[in-house]
Parts: sequence; structure tokens; C-alpha cells
Amino acid sequence: MDAIIDNKRIKYHKKTFENISVDKQKKVIETAVKHFAMYGYDATNINNIASDVGISIGSLYNYFASKEDLFLGVVNEGSLLLEKELSKIDETENILIFFEKILRLSKEFALNYPEFNQIYLNLTTQNLSHLSDKLCNKIEHITAEKYKKLINISKEKGYIRTKMSENEIAFCLDNLVMMLQFSFASNYYLERMRTFLGENVDIKDDSIIESIVSFAVNSLTKDIG
Repeated sequence: MDAIIDNKRIKYHKKTFENISVDKQKKVIETAVKHFAMYGYDATNINNIASDVGISIGSLYNYFASKEDLFLGVVNEGSLLLEKELSKIDETENILIFFEKILRLSKEFALNYPEFNQIYLNLTTQNLSHLSDKLCNKIEHITAEKYKKLINISKEKGYIRTKMSENEIAFCLDNLVMMLQFSFASNYYLERMRTFLGENVDIKDDSIIESIVSFAVNSLTKDIG
């Protein structure tokens, strides 16, 4: 099934999914989230999802045409949650203040929605490369344009002083956010953090965010020589 464009929002479910109760919709999505987070995309069995929801496999296919559409629907829900969290950030013209708020929001998102965070990490694996064109722009666009807009404003107002372009700065800042966020979902990234910061590092400690922000401030506020 092709994605349906409705009110500028891409939907991956069939119209029949909208005809069932909100509680049942929620149960389908929440169950799918748990399975995709636990087993990954390839190993997730859509029959098991239907069984855990308490519906037939035929009913599930009546709501979503394929496992891919169900997965895309799950990712869509995650991006909506992220947009909702981002909307809580107070407006600022200083990219450095915004960056700190994004770091703290990413930490809270990872702690409050660990399964979505795990799915986000799974999206970076090669076995989902066939979906990357559908997913990357959808997820990353949420923050990319905001970064670049604030970087240009911050340059004009003198909050940052650097020869780097807004695209380069946005890419570097977002990678710092991503590395922190993935440390909550992956033992590899957590051990990687411990390799650099020490075995006793506490990932929930605010000092990690403070150090990352300090690094960004020092990197972007140097006088241009």
C-alpha cells in the first residue's frame, strides 16, 4: 500500500485502521513497538504481533498492508512523539542554549521512551538501508532546519564566531546529540563512552551534558583569526 497523504501527514495504515477504537489502535502500535525494539525489523514476526494484540493475522493485514508499512507507522508515531517533545523547548535565538536543551531533551526521551530510542538506533543498521530514503529525511528534518536557522541568527548576533558553515555546525552538533542518545540504547555505545570517560561514568549524570556543551561553546566562540 502506498502511503496516504492526509492533512500533510503521511500515513502508512489503511483506512480501516481509523475505523477501530482509539484504544485498539494504541494497542496495535504499542505491541508493534515492543516487538520491533526487542527483535529488530528482520526478526520481528508479524504473526506474533497479531497474537499479542489478540487479533487475527488477517485483521492486522486489514490495517497494514505489510510489515514494512507497520514498521513505518511505528516510526511515524515515534517522530510525532519527538516533535511533541521538541515543541516544549522555549524559543531562543542562541544556538548554544538550544543545543543544551536538545541534549537534555534527548536524554529524557531516551529514558521515557526506551523502545522508540532502540528503534531509532536500529534504523542506522545496514539491513534497513532499503528504508533509509523514507526514514532519514522524516526524522532528521525535525531538527536540521531548526539548527541551521538558529546558527545563522547566532552568527549575526555574535553568539558564535566561527568560519564553519551552518550545515557543518548543524551536522557536528547533531552527531554529539546522537552519540549521547545511542548510549542509552546500545551496550556498545555505552562501553565506548566508558572507554573515553572511565569505567565509573554514570550516563544519567548531568556532568556529561555539561561537558558536551562546554566543548561546543569553546569550539564555536573562538575569535576568528
